[in-house]
Amino acid sequence: MIEHEVVRPREVYEAKAANRLVVYLDSNIWIDLAEARTSLAVEALELARLAQTSGTAIFPLSYPAVTEFIRQQVNATSRRQGHIMDDLSEFVSFRGEAFIRDLEIHGVYDFMMTGEVRSRVDEVFTATACYIGDGTLQYPPGVSEGEAADMTRLLAKELITVGVGWLQEHLPLENFRKRYTKGDEDWVNEIVTRRERALAVLTNSDGSLSAPKLRLEEHVYVLQNYILKRLPYLVGLAAMMLAARKFEERSPKGSPAVLARVVETMPSVWLGCEMHVQRRLARDPVKRQDQFDHDHASLGVPYSAAFASSDTALLDLLRRCGVTKRYRCRLLRGLPGLQQYLAEIVDARPVAR
Repeated sequence: MIEHEVVRPREVYEAKAANRLVVYLDSNIWIDLAEARTSLAVEALELARLAQTSGTAIFPLSYPAVTEFIRQQVNATSRRQGHIMDDLSEFVSFRGEAFIRDLEIHGVYDFMMTGEVRSRVDEVFTATACYIGDGTLQYPPGVSEGEAADMTRLLAKELITVGVGWLQEHLPLENFRKRYTKGDEDWVNEIVTRRERALAVLTNSDGSLSAPKLRLEEHVYVLQNYILKRLPYLVGLAAMMLAARKFEERSPKGSPAVLARVVETMPSVWLGCEMHVQRRLARDPVKRQDQFDHDHASLGVPYSAAFASSDTALLDLLRRCGVTKRYRCRLLRGLPGLQQYLAEIVDARPVAR
């Protein structure tokens, strides 16, 4: 069976995102820009278009952004929103969460082997049409390599111009909404179960929740369910064993601090863990929307220059996580923060001669 990549993430990055500021807008910002109810929203959209057309910035989409958009009712405003999202993103999206997680697990392997960590930002973007999958095609027996190559080239040309506007018009939306509503409910149930367990056992002597114990639980979960499950598949068992031996030579065995350092090499996974810790420490109620907030931030903050949201609770959570010290990402509070940031980067762009 012949398998071809339709979209190569590094090529998407080089063509669209390299040497530009990546600005991540969560769903409430996209909605504000589309509704254009205030002069501030109109001005922010104008500045965003100027930043995008001048090559200063790009505004990529993501799995949570596309999913929340498609779940809206189709009307004039949502169609306008789709056009704006496609224009400002230039049909670029973050890859699916599972694929970015695998990239970060590769980073764990590199860290175990060499003690060094490198950025993988050039591998985290893809075409919007591939925002869930990874843009590969499998051809059945009987198809020649030449035929497969011709078909792949043809489909690649089509896919790079498929955006959320097309998805909104062509996906079976009711089936899509039912499927992801079930996923939301499963996520809430899992988080609630883990929180109840934490209240029972992950506490200090005075009964208060213990941040170190909560953090260790998150990191052990990552080790068992992500790293140990996927690393042998990604690099091979022998390579994994060699990396483990090299790592043990440099690091004391079994220390929570060592495990924390390993998880820190995974930017989006580390942030996901810390958001869970801070939510549980604050005893925040769990809502279905929390999953999308979580997914927006865990992708957008580590891999973007700026993250814009009107959700003040989410921004406050991110500050409690210490993201402004860990990542080179500016948190923008709503349209005022976005407008100010865009004005700054547009004014600072080099003048063509």
